[in-house]
Amino acid sequence: MSLQRRVKEPALKCPVPLNAWSDGAQFRGDHRAEITALMYRFMFAMDFGDRDVFAQCVTDPVLWDLSSNAFPLSGGPADKAPVELGRKEFVALALPEAHHDDTTYVQHDISNPFIVFTGERTADILANVQMRQFRYGADSSGVQTAQRLELSGYYSNTVELDEGRWRIRALRLTMRGFDPAELAAAAEARLRQEAL
Repeated sequence: MSLQRRVKEPALKCPVPLNAWSDGAQFRGDHRAEITALMYRFMFAMDFGDRDVFAQCVTDPVLWDLSSNAFPLSGGPADKAPVELGRKEFVALALPEAHHDDTTYVQHDISNPFIVFTGERTADILANVQMRQFRYGADSSGVQTAQRLELSGYYSNTVELDEGRWRIRALRLTMRGFDPAELAAAAEARLRQEAL
């Protein structure tokens, strides 16, 4: 099934200054590697449902912002406006127990991480993201079913050196290129499947 946009989305505007070239003093190669590894760690923690690692990837509190999307992604407060949450509350909302079970496989891929240092202990990171979710089950007659949902977009995060470790201070996710009607249908089908 091809995806078509049925909701008018605002024009894209890059959230970080792409012309912020690093001079020798700002390059900080080790820090760049650590920040990139933080994003990879964050993605794998989501994929494998590791809430302990997921929690350690963010500051306490953390700003969560999904409000730039044309369609609600989480069903939580961050869909409407940026919200600051304690670490435990963020993990409970962003990575709920039902997100991972033996019927669901999730995969997040990030690419093109672009890092701009904004201070001695802060940086912004822009990275493309693709998410695929596969859900397996059976309908009411016992016929095996499989659902696939694929989204793409970008993270525009602020990271902070916190207790000697880079962590996400502000998590901003913008998803593009999906059909909200198809996303709603997939969510509804998932709820029906969970009710069986």
